[in-house]
Amino acid sequence: MHRYSCFTLLYGMALFGTGCLVDMHDTIDEATPIDTVALQARVSNDTILNGTEANGAALNGWRLNGWRLNGWRLNGLTLGNTSFTATKESDGSTLSGLDLLGSELEGELEGGGIVPLRIAAIIPSSTLGLNYYTVEYLNNGTWTNVCWNGAQAIPLSGQWDETSGDHLSDSSRFTFACRGAALAKCAEWGYQHFKTRTECKGGTCKEHALEDFHQACTRMVRADYCGDGVAHTENGTSINIWDALGIQTQDLGTGMSFEAEWTTDGAACVKHTRWANSVSDNPSRDYILAYCPERWVGPSSTSCGGTTSTFHTASGFDIPLAVRRLLRNESYQNYHY
Repeated sequence: MHRYSCFTLLYGMALFGTGCLVDMHDTIDEATPIDTVALQARVSNDTILNGTEANGAALNGWRLNGWRLNGWRLNGLTLGNTSFTATKESDGSTLSGLDLLGSELEGELEGGGIVPLRIAAIIPSSTLGLNYYTVEYLNNGTWTNVCWNGAQAIPLSGQWDETSGDHLSDSSRFTFACRGAALAKCAEWGYQHFKTRTECKGGTCKEHALEDFHQACTRMVRADYCGDGVAHTENGTSINIWDALGIQTQDLGTGMSFEAEWTTDGAACVKHTRWANSVSDNPSRDYILAYCPERWVGPSSTSCGGTTSTFHTASGFDIPLAVRRLLRNESYQNYHY
């Protein structure tokens, strides 16, 4: 079940951004210091926990008609990395980052009516280079966190389709991803859309934008095998992930088995699913066979995860990231019965 909360940021008649809020259940204690959580969540030689939901927030369909701070009217909002910048209408001075703490916005619901919103907290993480926001709306006189689980949120560039999970790249739009969600988790694990990573083959090197790695990660976290937005995992399921750029490395000796290779469009190949009812009763496998059968190779395949895969620099260096196999993962085969 997808629950997206999307809005458009306006100042007067000038569009300066839109966004969605995305949330997923998580096991991280929100009281834990941000930098401690960053180290805990980044997989570095540890398995990670994933979940099914890509989203979940308190309201739907916002159109934001104003941004104010201490009575000042703000405009010209931009998002750089995960930090907002705006200008004061009165004198044109620039405000950014922590300057915007306590600022309030007006959220116009799709069905009419105005809901006040505010930035209640901004916490920078020096470890990850991210900014975490607590965003609240006025609910019957009480300021209430927009994230279902009361989490902080990370603003990400662009927007995600509420059905397919596709990333819609648009510099005028952004998404607030609540911590614990697939979008936020993948950013915390190092796949940050605004960063680049170098890959070299022989004497030739390329700078890769990590936007495609982030998208592939969101597919992998939710076991979105067919790349159609349908999850095939359960909250709290352990997985082990890695990439060819060294952002995340494979944890050896987990006892897990190779599951899949991942692209921005879901799994390129699947050897086993994370969950089944029994050895013979496997709805996730049946779904793959019905909707993207070319992706199911089964446990005996030697090509999925093999040495000639475009996952490796030797074979994938000249392949566009949008179609290349970017991530790999292992998992246990879990049974309900």
